[in-house]
Amino acid sequence: MVANKAVLVDQFVQVSDAHISAVVLPDRTKLKPICESALDFVVAFMRGVPLDTLKDAFNAFVASQSAERIDLMKFAAIISAWKAVLVRFMESEVREAEERATILKFSIDLTERIMLWLSDAYTDRVGRTIERRSRETEALQSLYEDLLYNANDLIFSADEEGRVVFINMKGVDLLGRPADQILGKDIGELLPGEYKEFMSTQIKKNIKGSRTPPFEVEVPTKDGGQVWLEVNLSPSSPEEGPRRVWGIARDLTSRKKIEKGIITYSKELEETVEKSTKTMRMKDTYLSSVLNLSNDAIITIDLDMVITSWNRGAEGIFGYRVEDAIGKSYKMLIPPDLGIEFEEILNEVLKRGYIRNYETERLTASGNKVMVSTTLNIIEDANGEVMGFVGVIKDVTERKKMEQELRLSKAELQKANDELKRHNIQLEKDNIRLRDLLTIMPVKEKECVPTMAVPSDMKPGHVYLIKSDDPDAGLRHFANAVKRGAHGLCITRSPPERVRERYGLQKTPMLWLTSNRKEGEHCISPSGIGELSSSIIAFIDKAKDGIVVLTGIEYLISQNTFRPILNFIQLLNDKIMVSDSRFVFTIDPLALEERDLHMLLREAKEFISDGGAATDTARRYEHLVDRFEYVTERDITSDHKDG
Repeated sequence: MVANKAVLVDQFVQVSDAHISAVVLPDRTKLKPICESALDFVVAFMRGVPLDTLKDAFNAFVASQSAERIDLMKFAAIISAWKAVLVRFMESEVREAEERATILKFSIDLTERIMLWLSDAYTDRVGRTIERRSRETEALQSLYEDLLYNANDLIFSADEEGRVVFINMKGVDLLGRPADQILGKDIGELLPGEYKEFMSTQIKKNIKGSRTPPFEVEVPTKDGGQVWLEVNLSPSSPEEGPRRVWGIARDLTSRKKIEKGIITYSKELEETVEKSTKTMRMKDTYLSSVLNLSNDAIITIDLDMVITSWNRGAEGIFGYRVEDAIGKSYKMLIPPDLGIEFEEILNEVLKRGYIRNYETERLTASGNKVMVSTTLNIIEDANGEVMGFVGVIKDVTERKKMEQELRLSKAELQKANDELKRHNIQLEKDNIRLRDLLTIMPVKEKECVPTMAVPSDMKPGHVYLIKSDDPDAGLRHFANAVKRGAHGLCITRSPPERVRERYGLQKTPMLWLTSNRKEGEHCISPSGIGELSSSIIAFIDKAKDGIVVLTGIEYLISQNTFRPILNFIQLLNDKIMVSDSRFVFTIDPLALEERDLHMLLREAKEFISDGGAATDTARRYEHLVDRFEYVTERDITSDHKDG
């Protein structure tokens, strides 16, 4: 059996390599030593070595193979393959039946025992492996917790309700609060108001498994300070138990301060650069700024008549923008009929070096002509060579218009002055006439017996209105009163000489309502209500037991409308009420609206004279008597003059 060991090993290697092709060893050269070791166990067993000794040796072998990282399950597969090889070998050798049976029995028993030992060894190895890995896990867990707790970033964890369930030492230091004042608190309580809702939303999203991008928050500390944090949230895995959110917050306060400093420095740098740039621009653009401040056009042109500079004043006068003018010929401003004139001006400038205040016409962008006053000077280089011209052009269009308007104004002024003189002459005449009106003195007619009784109810201090279609109804009562000795003033629409002739009133002053002027008569325009009022008031102030009569009030109303005449009556009523005079006027009721008539009756008492045939007869008789008395008095006066 021993002599055949080498043969057995070789056959075992060949058969094993074919039967366990799935077994992958780190080094296939180790397969043969393993097979030899397995065969040694079989031989030792067949020689009667105790099984406990073999088991200890086998355990030592397994331990050595484990050190070489040989998989025990693969080793078991090798033993199983060896069993098959051994059976095959035993069948192929010419042996005694009894010997073959013994070898086969021991081989099967050995194989079973080896498989049992392998199982025990594998179980023991797995147990040791689990124990080792548990120790390693505990060590890793301790290391992991130590790393979390002492990390340089703030690390925290929150449950589904947003309560803090873990925070490391960095978080305690940053927030300036002990851990027992943070754990169990709603994380929103640690944030300013504007971040509470935002943080709650982010935590809910992560609890549901959705990762959110990093964000920055400003968190108050217990000492009243502020820290900036960049927060990264991550949901926990389902295997970790209850759903949580882990957060890592990096302190950005120093970076923010640096950024703020950089921003401040950048602003200061920008301000310095801007200030320096402005200074340079001011130096570079000083001349153009001065030129642009002028309302006059300041233009430079070269010897080819090409415009090289163009200020705002030129833009305002001619209508061309800078970009539309520079590079163009100055001749675009010259009217076609003034081209020769312009050439002559240039020649004059080249001879004298300048020309001052030359008035001419130029063209605008719209094609209109504008009157200008031009001053041209030559521009010389350092060597005294003429290199171009500079022109200052004033728009004198308005000045020319003003000069024309001034000439017209002088003519109009002279005309107005002449008109004023004529007006002053007329005004002087009107003033004289007004003085005459205001100085009308109350006089009494010759005392005589009245032709009819003076109404006893026409008392002083009242304004009386007589309704009648006869405009002279009031005149009869007026004539009786003045012939009885009252001071009277007659305002009549009829010519005064007719009134005097009809009623024999030679001395009583009269005012004629007319637009005409007649020498020897006091005439008042119907529009001169103020003048009429002044004349009546002046008379009332001087009269004793006076009476004023007005005929033709309809004429005044037609010329002034009703309202001014009502105001006129109201004014006279105010004056009459405090005097010993009376004012009488006649009006045709049909000439007024009923409302207007009632308005007049508010200011005047209605005077009703005797009516009927008796009144008509008395009126005719009175007229004849008045006529007779007038003629008689005239004849007597004539006889006196003849004598």
